[in-house]
Amino acid sequence: MSQGVTHTGVVVAADGRNVKVRIDDGNAAGCAACSLHSLCSPLGKNDDSVIILARAHDSLIVNEGERVIVGIGDGAQWRAVAIAFSLPCLLMLTVVVAGRFLGFGDDISALSALIATVVYFGVLYIFRSRLRVSYRWKVIGKA
Repeated sequence: MSQGVTHTGVVVAADGRNVKVRIDDGNAAGCAACSLHSLCSPLGKNDDSVIILARAHDSLIVNEGERVIVGIGDGAQWRAVAIAFSLPCLLMLTVVVAGRFLGFGDDISALSALIATVVYFGVLYIFRSRLRVSYRWKVIGKA
């Protein structure tokens, strides 16, 4: 698995293979270059207070208090960008063009595009537990 983003942190809770890791590597320089930095640290949190859920490999046993390296693959990052940004934009554009093609006015077409986007994100919210599995951080090793 290609690790696009890696961080080091301390395990704050461990339950078998599922662990909670507090990111404390201070990798603000690497995150500052990312245009999605505000989504990882919402509401002005600094990187020291971010706690993520990760999954450890069967052969790797981690306990509370241990320093570990966590990562998420490039493929998962690109899928997340497509689901969160590209598909909603494409949906809105498609609905507006279809509305205009069917003879509706600009206002009805735009309102329909907004409603379709709200429905899209509602469906994502309903299926969030299924999506969460494929976008899970993984414990790569011990630091």
